[in-house]
Amino acid sequence: SGFLARLNQIVTGQEPRGSSLELTVDPTVQRAARDAMTSMGYSGAVVAIEPDTGRILALVTTPGFDANALTSHDVDQVTAAYDELNADERNPLINRALNTLYAPGSTFKLVVAAAALASGDFTAESTFDNPSEYTLPGTSFKIRNAPFGPCGGSSAETVSLADAITYSCNIPMAQLAEELGEDAIREQAEKFGFGSSFDTPIASAVSSYPTGMSDDKLAQTGYGQYDVRTTPLQVAQWTAAIANDGIEMDPWLVDQIVGDDLSVQKKYDPSERERALDADDAESVTEMMVSSVAVGASSNARIEGVDVAGKTGTAENGPEDPYTLWFAGFAPAENPEVAVAVVVEDGGGQGQSGDGNTIAAPIAKKVMEAVLAQ
Repeated sequence: SGFLARLNQIVTGQEPRGSSLELTVDPTVQRAARDAMTSMGYSGAVVAIEPDTGRILALVTTPGFDANALTSHDVDQVTAAYDELNADERNPLINRALNTLYAPGSTFKLVVAAAALASGDFTAESTFDNPSEYTLPGTSFKIRNAPFGPCGGSSAETVSLADAITYSCNIPMAQLAEELGEDAIREQAEKFGFGSSFDTPIASAVSSYPTGMSDDKLAQTGYGQYDVRTTPLQVAQWTAAIANDGIEMDPWLVDQIVGDDLSVQKKYDPSERERALDADDAESVTEMMVSSVAVGASSNARIEGVDVAGKTGTAENGPEDPYTLWFAGFAPAENPEVAVAVVVEDGGGQGQSGDGNTIAAPIAKKVMEAVLAQ
């Protein structure tokens, strides 16, 4: 487009002005993500990242709006269009991918599992009690797995960390969080980017993990509840870091800035943010995620002939409020080309009866397929 604009200026005798931004976004992947969200009328976001470079392949926030309505030379027209968008109760002006903070639900189990392995005190085979319900310490509040019953429907008295991730069980993750303690979990979350803003170059909201919790609240963070808050970009980032052997790259949206004389004025290159996890631990979490898609709670992300690593989330809000539905994953598991985070607000219109596997996972599958088909 920069070339055509320049050509047009030469032909019409205009002075060259302005530069072209060349984005990392892949139009095919972006379209697949947007279509999957808008065809169902979902509010939410999709972020797809190339794990080994940090390039953002898709960044979708829905509902969207037509930016052309805000670029007219008629000031009254622009003001009216803005006022209408601003008054829309679905908040189309908010970039949910970068700037909305959500309860991550079970996608956060990946962070807790990473913290457990990083501590050196736990392995994928570490076990926890496997009751059908568990009373949070110091309270009479009982938590349950979803679906109800012991983890994975097993009658065994204990359950491994690997199975807790595969079947997305809350009770063992609550026990794990209590044993780990909040400092170890926060430290791991911060390695993945909690407490910092990502600059893509658009600054993102800052994800947070609470401090000074009682044991019952700490236990709830083990499955991404209580006051854990995260952006979809942050979920994509920890997923991409696990995919990239534990190395987290800086996320970026602009490949280069090209002048109207076609000179490259600024070029962006991949940059390593930090090692968030040892390679062995990243591989261990990946195996749990592959199992979750193959035989566990994330089955709707399966792609024929491809090993997909994934984790669903179904986050509770208020007692009567619709759930927030998630999927985080990457493909192919062995040599990942894309990591994806999907969030769907308002229970996808199904209140408290929808879940991450039925609603968010199929969206992520379409996005991963769009990358793998190229």
